[in-house]
Amino acid sequence: MSKTHDELIDKSFELRKKNSFEESLLAARGALAMDSESADAWWLIAINNESLDKHDLALNAFEKSLNLYEENAYRWARYGKALKKSEQNDLAISAFETALKNDPKQKDALTEIVTYYCWAGNYKDEALGFKYLKALDDNHSLTSDSYLNQLGSYYYDKKLYLDSLRCFKRCIKYKNFEYGLFNTGLSYLALGQYLNALDVWYEGIKYYPEYEIQKTEFNKALQTLRQYTSKIVGKVEIFEEKDWYVEYLNPFELLGIDRETDFDEVTAKIIQNHRKLLLQEIDLEEGRISWLNSKVIDKSRAIGIVDSINDEKIKKYNEIIFQNKFILNFLSKGDVSLFLMEPCDDIEDFVDSLKYEDEDFAEWFSAIFTKQFDAVFKKVLRSNDLDLYRLIVSGRHWISDVHLSDLFLTSYEEVNKLLDELRETNKRSKTINITYKQTLEVVTKSKLLARILPLPAQFITLQEEAVKLIRGIAINSMNVHNDSANSKEILDLAQTFVPQGSKMAFDLAEDQVTITEIISTEKKEESAVTIGKINTSIKKEGVRHDTQFIPADKVEALCWGYLVTRGEYSKTYEYRFQFMGNGMTINSNWSGSAENDISKTLYDKHVNALITFIMPKAIDYVKNQLKHGRVITVGGCKITEDNVQFETKGWFSTKSHSVPWYKVNVELTNGDLIVCSKDNTSSKISMPLMSTPNSILLYSLVKNYEA
Repeated sequence: MSKTHDELIDKSFELRKKNSFEESLLAARGALAMDSESADAWWLIAINNESLDKHDLALNAFEKSLNLYEENAYRWARYGKALKKSEQNDLAISAFETALKNDPKQKDALTEIVTYYCWAGNYKDEALGFKYLKALDDNHSLTSDSYLNQLGSYYYDKKLYLDSLRCFKRCIKYKNFEYGLFNTGLSYLALGQYLNALDVWYEGIKYYPEYEIQKTEFNKALQTLRQYTSKIVGKVEIFEEKDWYVEYLNPFELLGIDRETDFDEVTAKIIQNHRKLLLQEIDLEEGRISWLNSKVIDKSRAIGIVDSINDEKIKKYNEIIFQNKFILNFLSKGDVSLFLMEPCDDIEDFVDSLKYEDEDFAEWFSAIFTKQFDAVFKKVLRSNDLDLYRLIVSGRHWISDVHLSDLFLTSYEEVNKLLDELRETNKRSKTINITYKQTLEVVTKSKLLARILPLPAQFITLQEEAVKLIRGIAINSMNVHNDSANSKEILDLAQTFVPQGSKMAFDLAEDQVTITEIISTEKKEESAVTIGKINTSIKKEGVRHDTQFIPADKVEALCWGYLVTRGEYSKTYEYRFQFMGNGMTINSNWSGSAENDISKTLYDKHVNALITFIMPKAIDYVKNQLKHGRVITVGGCKITEDNVQFETKGWFSTKSHSVPWYKVNVELTNGDLIVCSKDNTSSKISMPLMSTPNSILLYSLVKNYEA
């Protein structure tokens, strides 16, 4: 009985599993004879020919299979690998990219395409290399040290130092090779974590003493550490004696055992003898223990601490702490000598014990260290000692990932409060144009930059919030208050707050480009004219004429225009501008002899600058005056918030008119402003625009009211 197409396809797949490639190929050809458009048959012919080293036949079959089934990402990747093997690299890259269009996570395609784009050669491409290597790590987690190092380098070059650190640290985890240790140190240093950088490089120098650049960077960072520590002499004990031993009391210290003791000789009997003496001391001295500076220790607590070392693991953990004075004093007394020490073998040995003693030791230690560090950091934060502050946040936080969020559990709120005034300033910026100087005063008063920028990754949310708040003030200054120059200054300030490795750097860079373009455009709208020896200009900041200057937001009234005088053989054009405010009046006048000469061009540019920069502020000023009940005179009109008032003269009497804004009608005729009521257009008043301050503003107010 003959087999169907589908049965032959299934048989071909089964035979391949048994490595029976010739028989599998025959079954696939049989299926193809039944259906020449079978993508699966062509696929099986392709991969069987490939297994039989018939590469040209395989490539032909791959192509036909994919023409029939274009959406299969895996098959495109397999085709790409076959093309790569035959050194048809351009076609191979195209196949891999097609695979990734169909499935951006396709592992084989990602693995192969990075070999083209990430390393030296004709196809090397930084942008594509980063794109695909990142996708490979995000979806399939890199384990190759060279791949991790390359991805870390991409992140580092983009100043995404937290991401580069993550990659380089994984290099160290998988294999200690010189670039991994050195690059890890570079990322730590870029993040301001000097202690971590130094400790990593100290280890790297021991592994690779011939790697000179690592020695150079180590020595430079060491000089920075020494500059900080030189200012902190005598400040190592953060807590008062009454706060010693609150979070941790080492059982061997409590028992009064000498630190030089060989713990192999500390038998259970010796511990029991010391325990007996300890309890006698507590009973006789009302809890005061002489070898602990007469610290009062509750008897039940003392018993619990001593008895805890009946557990051999707990005993071993406490031995390690007891034998490392810098750790013991930090955990017991809040002594910060740990953060002032230069890298040394003692530190490296202790870190190794956390890594290699056993898994439980790191967890046990982390819980104790976390609580003590939180308390110490809060104390340092309140002390206003910025040198010690920088050091204590710069590394040696030897805790497991589980405890990272607790390292600043209570002190986090202290830092959070530092942003309160900035948050309030950001809110006010929506209604008031907050200046650069005011913003700077807010962040300077709280020493915000010096306090928040050095903080580690646990504070990235608050660090980025600070940037967003300052950026928000800048955006409001531009979008709400139309003050581009002030906005740019505040954006520059925000830039100084961007934490190393934050993606907010890209947002601010885009803002800077946008605001620079806006300022450049505004500069083109500005106007400057030299009349004889007098310079007159209209710019965003205001109107200047010789030594007189009225800021844009202080202009209370303005008018402008030109007058044409006809002579016997020519015309004369008189151009006039008048601005009032800030306790002065500015008059700018010049003349020209032809309508199309340079004088008219300068006049048009002056008018454009006036409309762009000055008139909107003048309108705001008039509106604000009306809102506060002021009456403003414009020519023969008096305007209030509710109406426009004017008088018209008849033969024998004068008639007063009070017209609500919605009924006011205005027209421009032959250089005059005509004002009347829509209900009575015959009763009107006129005024020359060129010489009547704010007549054009009245026209604008009416037209906008109608709108």
